[in-house]
Amino acid sequence: MKREFKDLVRFEHYEYLNSEITGDYDKAHAVKCVNGTFVGTEEYGVASWLGIPYAKAPVGGRRFKAPEYVDASDRVFEAKYYGKGAYGSLGYPDSVQQLESEDCLYLNIWVNTDDKTAKKPVMVWIHGGAYVVGSGSEASYSGANLVQAQSDIILVNINYRLNMYGFMDF
Repeated sequence: MKREFKDLVRFEHYEYLNSEITGDYDKAHAVKCVNGTFVGTEEYGVASWLGIPYAKAPVGGRRFKAPEYVDASDRVFEAKYYGKGAYGSLGYPDSVQQLESEDCLYLNIWVNTDDKTAKKPVMVWIHGGAYVVGSGSEASYSGANLVQAQSDIILVNINYRLNMYGFMDF
């Protein structure tokens, strides 16, 4: 049977975004931030918190302007799904699983759970893509494998505005 290219690539936009938690939650994986408490997950000895907003959505009157701090909140949110990537982020073959939006200012955090009391340096990974393509939400930029192998770091990666939404002067 001959396979066609369309059979090799599955294009499935996920609709999973982190929701507010109103009932009980896993306090062992809850992290309090200015903009709320975020409940992450743990798998294979790596804890992760995905899709945490680090600035207000740069839409409407905030488009093309400097990012603004998020509002303080006492609400509790799940942090198990990646945040949306910027428009133009679908530039790599493994990036087809994500949503694109102007509301793209999200970060992801991974930490090895072997030693929960030790202070660790923080490594911030900013994806490449010539300010045009890419996203910290791409599977190839997941920090789980690196943190599992290099247990003495905390890894953070970010989504940021691309193309004309973030780099008009290029």
